[in-house]
Amino acid sequence: MNNNKKSLFQYDPEADVLSWEITGRPIEYAKEAGNVIIHFSKNHSPVLIEILEATKLLPSALGVLEKIGISPPKPMSALQSRE
Repeated sequence: MNNNKKSLFQYDPEADVLSWEITGRPIEYAKEAGNVIIHFSKNHSPVLIEILEATKLLPSALGVLEKIGISPPKPMSALQSRE
């Protein structure tokens, strides 16, 4: 994990997983709800969020944002990655 204070996004097209690293804290445990896995630190703070089958979820999410008048985020290729 990265220890800087900036949140990092990474998309793995082969696995179709979008990851959002919130902090660089060590992961103690994870909870899964459908296609979302949230990894927590020892003090129960979210550390990493993974969205499985991301290409199925993201078009729906972008459509909702547009309907309520929020501009969609930059394309995933423009998001900062861990690499």
